[in-house]
Amino acid sequence: MPRRIFILGAGASHEIFGLPLIENFVEEAVQKIECKIDLLNNEIHNTHKNTLKISPREEAFRLRKIVERVNHPFKDISGYVPFRLSQPFEELMSDIELSLDSNFSAGENAEIKYKLQELRTNLIELIQEVLRMTAITSEQIGRLNGLFGVLINEDVVITTNYDVGFECYVKHKDKDNVWGDLLGLSDAAIRKDDDDFANEYLSEGGLVKLHGSLNWTSCSSPKCAKYKQIDIVDIGKCLSSSRPPSVCGACGFPKEPVIVPPVINKQFERWPKFGLLWRKAAEELRKGGDLIIFGFSASPMDLHMRWLLQRLEREKVTVIDPSFETRDRIFSLFPIRKPARIGQSERHIWYSSLDEYIAKSRSEPSGL
Repeated sequence: MPRRIFILGAGASHEIFGLPLIENFVEEAVQKIECKIDLLNNEIHNTHKNTLKISPREEAFRLRKIVERVNHPFKDISGYVPFRLSQPFEELMSDIELSLDSNFSAGENAEIKYKLQELRTNLIELIQEVLRMTAITSEQIGRLNGLFGVLINEDVVITTNYDVGFECYVKHKDKDNVWGDLLGLSDAAIRKDDDDFANEYLSEGGLVKLHGSLNWTSCSSPKCAKYKQIDIVDIGKCLSSSRPPSVCGACGFPKEPVIVPPVINKQFERWPKFGLLWRKAAEELRKGGDLIIFGFSASPMDLHMRWLLQRLEREKVTVIDPSFETRDRIFSLFPIRKPARIGQSERHIWYSSLDEYIAKSRSEPSGL
């Protein structure tokens, strides 16, 4: 069985876990939280035992405050900034960062900068809360089985997503702990500045999260010795809505999430470990293997990933995505440079949904 390289984007998490798409992230995220608030309000009036560590009323209040904290600072600055909350998330975060990089002086501009920082913080809080709604059901495990089949040591999963759905899947599925060991190696390579871990990580298959993760944190104080280090939180704890605030053990400052929009080049300066992650992605793609791209839009904003893909020579790429535009954009990165030989089918393949891909896989057990 040839090695496989999976590239998973927001569309994959949307189709499998129901998480919001990048294009309408803020709007869909708010809708999901409001739906959860409605469920909690219903639970308040029910007599069955509450499964939360805090009361449904307190949880509903907490979620409502998250939504308010996104809307309020934006209302204060909407007349001064060239973006809208309805923009695709990548563009929105990019515009916020570009605005923060502008020259702010005292007075009114300083207040705008403070509101922008507040908006960025609150948007990330919104992202975290929605990503915590990731749940692994038997139906989702079945669909992920259809996507991945049997994961082997040489397989690689490169993702631009922040959620921990894949890690939860491995935890539920991997009885032999083959990929569990690979995830442990990935965590060690990220947390530790150790050459041996880094070199082993580069030589094995495994998971590559190019834009950060829900369970990655870092000290928020630039003066702290651990400012540029990434810590990894236990998945169970990071999915809990009742977790206590996290602080840095070295300086006592609050921890901040390591969630990096693809358009922000500052990630390498802020967290040098991303250099290792992008190097692994580049080397794994160069090694070759069956390339399966699921739910990744290849947005023009995602310059680093597009650059990596354009450097490859692939006669066959499999794309799973409902969008014709996305399909054509990805295929344009891999022009077919030679015709197929007789008896072979060297061409790009497109599936409009994961279910279509799974059905085709089952009809061709030898592989696609």
